[in-house]
Amino acid sequence: MPRKVWLLFMATALSKPSIVMVIVSLTMTCGHSVAHAQAFNDFDLPPHDYYERDHDDAMSRLLNRSAKGEYEFGTETGLPLLRKVLRDLGIPESSQILVFSQTSLQRRIISPQNPRAMYFNEDTHVAWMPGGKVEVISFDPQVGGMFYFEDPPELPGDQVSFALRRNCFGCHGGAATNFLPGPLARSNFTSETGRTVRQVPGHDRIGHGVPFEDRWGGYFVTRAPQSLEHLGNSFSARVDDKIVVDRVVNRSKADLAAFFDETKLLRPDSDILPLLLFDHQIEAHNLIMEGVYRDRSWQYEAKKWGEPTKKTRVDGEKFFDRLVSYLLFADEVSLHGHEIQRNPVFESAFSKNERKGPNGQSLKILNLNDRLFENRLSYMIYSRSFEEAPASMKERVYNRLWTILSPTSPPESYDYFESGERERILGILKATKTDLPEYWQEGVSVVAEGSSQ
Repeated sequence: MPRKVWLLFMATALSKPSIVMVIVSLTMTCGHSVAHAQAFNDFDLPPHDYYERDHDDAMSRLLNRSAKGEYEFGTETGLPLLRKVLRDLGIPESSQILVFSQTSLQRRIISPQNPRAMYFNEDTHVAWMPGGKVEVISFDPQVGGMFYFEDPPELPGDQVSFALRRNCFGCHGGAATNFLPGPLARSNFTSETGRTVRQVPGHDRIGHGVPFEDRWGGYFVTRAPQSLEHLGNSFSARVDDKIVVDRVVNRSKADLAAFFDETKLLRPDSDILPLLLFDHQIEAHNLIMEGVYRDRSWQYEAKKWGEPTKKTRVDGEKFFDRLVSYLLFADEVSLHGHEIQRNPVFESAFSKNERKGPNGQSLKILNLNDRLFENRLSYMIYSRSFEEAPASMKERVYNRLWTILSPTSPPESYDYFESGERERILGILKATKTDLPEYWQEGVSVVAEGSSQ
């Protein structure tokens, strides 16, 4: 987004009552992420320049078109606006996830009787609750999350607009996101009123490695198998300084009519399959964007001082090992023993942009028997956040992927792949990626450390 347009939006935002937009943050103290990561609490300064860049996220493109008179958000708010925003941002309604935890600053109107609906694709998240305003987090490939809040019309016939917000960063640029502008998903013990009783300890943000028994506190969950223990649909209370929660009574729900009027929302469900993918995607997105920031710091220091500092090099190498490990689902919690029901409507929308390799294989083919995906490399490698990352950052990832996927025998810690799975993933990437290093095609072995960087 051009700087002049940014300043115009900010002037509009600051003239309104201060409202913090929190897309998916379910309040919880910040835990272990800071202990093993560099903190980027200077993301607004060189070389990152969050506010100075011409942003190119999906929502800013709509706003730029609106500023030129080429696009209108319309005059209606509520469900009509939500439908329009989802459609124009390419986000499927079937991705709906419902949260009843009072953790947005629109929390006064959130409850189990009036949940907050969230929707997502690889590059944009949208949230709304009945009686509230539409919130958007749209990901710019260079700087991460851009946070927008609905600015409703003041007079009948006026157009809806959206304003960028700086005051989202207390949560979305704090310790839990390693002081980077990014999304959050957390789990809380939540009361029958929607009030957070206590954090679920041990997890500062959700990912596919979090045990299911610690997930989805403050969320509604539909069509989960009865065998799967989780915190969804459950209410907690503090008794004698202890948290009491019944994890069983509402564990498996076919619908949510007993909790709220389903006609107030686009859909009556909060299906487990979108939840599972959302859990994976949130952490993948944060790690990819941290990779962009780390690589940019690396290059900046090398240009300024001739080489990056030892700390930047050492921390960077450890981080990229961690990023690639996550993208390869190395710590994924097994689905074995839990029959996850298929969701044809959501699966159709999810696979609409899949890229196919040999024999129709892709990174979006679901497994759902013992794991999420048949081919365990994250589809987020096709997100704009990764594809438009600096070439040097992608080289670090591709180098590590090659050293893990190409050997006859997998390296230590990556022996969980099924026979032929690594070869399938290599074939998919070679057929669907145009930015792979030459040695991928030539089959030359490389050193696992940061290659030529």
